[in-house]
Amino acid sequence: MNTSTYSQQEVRHPERGRRYSIVELRSLADGGDAWAISRVDDWEMNFSDEYAGSLAERCTDPACDGHGEPVDLCCDEAGNLRDADHGGWGHELRHAEAA
Repeated sequence: MNTSTYSQQEVRHPERGRRYSIVELRSLADGGDAWAISRVDDWEMNFSDEYAGSLAERCTDPACDGHGEPVDLCCDEAGNLRDADHGGWGHELRHAEAA
């Protein structure tokens, strides 16, 4: 796991009054900090399903090997189709049309 700027700074616990990012918590958990392990577990239980897709749509890209398979279509801020997430892999949509 790449922790970018956090890997250059040693993260310590406890630091009174400090709010830890999930990246910092994972770094501490990887080091065996029991408190951080429980915080990472709490975070995953509360927020992991927000990032899980339903695969309720169909791939609309005729150039895709998985054309017609269940996907989650991802859009940009303006609502334009951006890519298709097949669950374990994904790709940009070159042929964008509603499913």
